[in-house]
Amino acid sequence: MCTLVAGVVAEAVFDTVEVEFLCVKENCRGKGYGRALLRYVEE
Repeated sequence: MCTLVAGVVAEAVFDTVEVEFLCVKENCRGKGYGRALLRYVEE
């Protein structure tokens, strides 16, 4: 079973990533999910 805990809306523009929205489920905050998601988007 898969549970959605975070999501991001972002766009690559030249050498940068513009993040429009980043959301992490309240009970999952502080556990590194948002950080991991942003790292994934930057790659």
